[in-house]
This record gives sequence, structure tokens and C-alpha cells, in this order.
Amino acid sequence: MGIVKLDELTETSGEKPVESEFNRDREIGPIVSHMHHYSRDGTLLSSPAVSFDTLVKATPRTMEVTMEFPERDYTAILPVLCRKGWYQND
Repeated sequence: MGIVKLDELTETSGEKPVESEFNRDREIGPIVSHMHHYSRDGTLLSSPAVSFDTLVKATPRTMEVTMEFPERDYTAILPVLCRKGWYQND
């Protein structure tokens, strides 16, 4: 393990990130959710105040995360993912 530096990542402007930029043992990263909530009968109960596109534009592409352990620290640059979805009451 070690440090992945931000300048090692290829910059894109609105393009889908290249998967190899974020090679990890596990798929992990901060997730920003944009969720709609529906009742059992399908009535919309709540929805985000902003559009998904606005959320994506305002979300940083990456985030630097540092984990501190007694024996050493670990810093990584992780992709920030935006997830759009819905859920319905049972």
C-alpha cells in the first residue's frame, strides 16, 4: 500500500473516468446518493431538492482520504460516485 497522488490521475471534463485510474483490491469510495421515496401505492413522498445533473456537477471527482493507524498512516485518492435511485415502502 502507499499514496496515490492526485496528479497521477488523468483529468477529464465530464467524461466517464477511466476505470484503471482507480484500481484497488476492493471497489470502495464515497457515494453521494440522489434518492426518491415512494409510498406503497406509488405516491412520491420525497425527492431531492436538486436535479441529479446538478448533483453530479457539484460533486468532486475525487476525494483524498487518510486513515491513521498506530503503526502507520495510509492516504488514498478515491473516486466519488453519484448514485441515482428510488425506494418504495413495503
